[in-house]
Parts: sequence; structure tokens; C-alpha cells
Amino acid sequence: YEPTNGDGAYTDSGATRHQMCAVGFFSSGGAPCTEVDAGYEPHDSDGNYYYYYGGDQAGAVAQYPCGAGFFSSGGAPCAQVEDGYEPIDGNGYYTPSGAVAQRICGEGTMSGWPDEACTQVEDGYEPIGPRDDYTSSGADRMQKCDVGTYSSNGDPCAQVAAGYEPVDIDGEYTDQSGAVAQKPCGSGTFSSIGGHLCAEVWHGSMPVDSNGYTDSAATAQQACGSGTYSSNGDE
Repeated sequence: YEPTNGDGAYTDSGATRHQMCAVGFFSSGGAPCTEVDAGYEPHDSDGNYYYYYGGDQAGAVAQYPCGAGFFSSGGAPCAQVEDGYEPIDGNGYYTPSGAVAQRICGEGTMSGWPDEACTQVEDGYEPIGPRDDYTSSGADRMQKCDVGTYSSNGDPCAQVAAGYEPVDIDGEYTDQSGAVAQKPCGSGTFSSIGGHLCAEVWHGSMPVDSNGYTDSAATAQQACGSGTYSSNGDE
């Protein structure tokens, strides 16, 4: 409540009555009713932390900051931050408590807990959303790329192309899940099915792609024609 005069206006002296604070406002000790700040919620005299004076209820005596992983625009109950979002303050910066809003995690980032900031998805993984598949925003977890696929910077896992092999963070071939990139087959090697180790071209054959001989990213080997020869994958 706040003290008022005969006209119903707040007064700090000579009050003739008192008036209940409206929903979204609070007062204690005879102070004027004050609007609840963003990042806070109104509370009753028992200090019930998540009690909301909604509907026709009013008369809050204090405001309490939203706890970790919760937010409020002011006067409303603190709501839990959704998976795939992060809590932010009035300046748009991440804050674990006292948040005024929630912001969806952007491309290549994720957040799996209400009080966590959005973080970069690791290379070799892709961001996953509530529908259990890749999502470009609002990811709540990350999932390792299957064998023969790769990803970096939070991109979706992509199939390794023919003429390439999957590599790990050290740039070495890997036959395990979680590859971070694809590397073109080097001189004298080829790969007809993406995701496998580049194999050496046989003697008497040369590495080729759709345009013929190539010394990089060959997708097949081709036997030398009559009267020609090759060794070590040369033309």
C-alpha cells in the first residue's frame, strides 16, 4: 500500500487513507508504489520468490531479481529461458540472473541450459534443435557427424565428396565419426566414394576425374591405352 490524501494521490505526510499498489507495482514502509523493474518480479510479504500477483491480485511489497535461467520484462512473473535461448540484460548482453529477455541462439551456436550463454558448436558436430535434427538457430545441443560426413563452424554435417577423404582436427585421415573437413586426394591417389581413404593408383593406370587426368581430387583410375604406360599415378 501507499499513503494517500483525500484526492487519492500519494503523500508523505498527513495521509488520510492508503491505497493498494496496482499489479506490477510494489511498496513497503509507506513509500510510494513503484513499478517493478525489468529483470524482477513482484513478491508478497512472505517473500515467495516466484509468486505472481496476477489477475485482480495486487499489493506487492517488494521486488526480487529473476533467478538464474529466468527472465521478466518487469511486473510479470519470471519465466524460464527456453532451450536454445540465452538470458540477456537490458543492454543485450548475456547475464545468468536478473535477465529482462531471452534471445535465440544464432547460427552455429547452442545452449542446453536456461542459465547458459549460447556457445559455438564444436567442429565435427552439428547443432540440433527441438525436432532432433539440424537447425540453423535455436539449437539446444550438438551431435557428432556420422562416419563419412564432416562439419566445421556449426554447419550441418555434409557428405564427403568423391575425390576427397575425411580428416580430423590435425588434418589427418579419419575413419571415425566427427570429421572436421574433407581433403582432396593428392597426386597419384583417388577416391570413388566419399568418406574413404584415398587409395594409390595402380601401375599402368592414371588418376582421373570427369574431365580426364588430374593430379588432385581424382575420383577414379583409368587404365593406360594401347602403347602408353604410367607408374606412380603419373599421366
